Amino acid sequence: MIKNTKEDRKALKILIQQAKGIEKTMEQISNNIGGKIGFNYSSCNDFARHYQNIVEESKKYIHLPGIYNSYDTSKLKNVYDMTGIEQMTLFQSVLTSVRLLIATLEENYDYVEDELNSLENFISSKMRLMFTSIPNDEKEVQDNLERLFIGNNMNKGVDYDRETGKFNFSGREYIPDFIIPNLKCCLEVKLLKEKNKKSKIIEEINADITAYSKAYNEIVFIIYDIGVINDVIEFKRDIESSGNIKVIVIKH
Repeated sequence: MIKNTKEDRKALKILIQQAKGIEKTMEQISNNIGGKIGFNYSSCNDFARHYQNIVEESKKYIHLPGIYNSYDTSKLKNVYDMTGIEQMTLFQSVLTSVRLLIATLEENYDYVEDELNSLENFISSKMRLMFTSIPNDEKEVQDNLERLFIGNNMNKGVDYDRETGKFNFSGREYIPDFIIPNLKCCLEVKLLKEKNKKSKIIEEINADITAYSKAYNEIVFIIYDIGVINDVIEFKRDIESSGNIKVIVIKH
């Protein structure tokens, strides 16, 4: 699994682009050759080296199981000592390996986004069901969110944690309401009951974004709204434009 720092995700994205570049070039060569053997695959060694370089770099960020071909580029035969069939065999082997590598890199790159989307969908669809009456304060919302996690077989201290992950920023101590450790994500709960508090909540959120961005890669705000937010899409868009931010609005 990707380590999930912004730097790691950026590096992984570059590796995906490089691997796709190799794949595209190799496919163009194959299409131009049209199945003829001859010595049309003499670039096989070069592509094996490019592929192997990407594999070695990828290992810094993700685990690659043993199913991946590894080419000892120092022991590759000189292309002039290969038959046409040997060149073609190596070429096709590298192309297959590149495609498999791309699939794995993309799967790891998309992992965090997929998990966050699943978390958002889960909370959005289930959170309102936890309330039979208007909550009195944010703690009540937090308590019900934790009950929701527990009911979904999430283990405290492993899958999530509450009021941990303390850190200091600009001389102030911050403690997230919840954290999802494997996503390096924090969740903040807000209760919006009065129209004149909306601007204050937005100010709090903006301040939280500035602080939490220093310690967490992903920030999720869960807004339990008692009829204050008229345009949810606009409300979310203004906040989510700040970066790796998700806003979940639960309407009572």
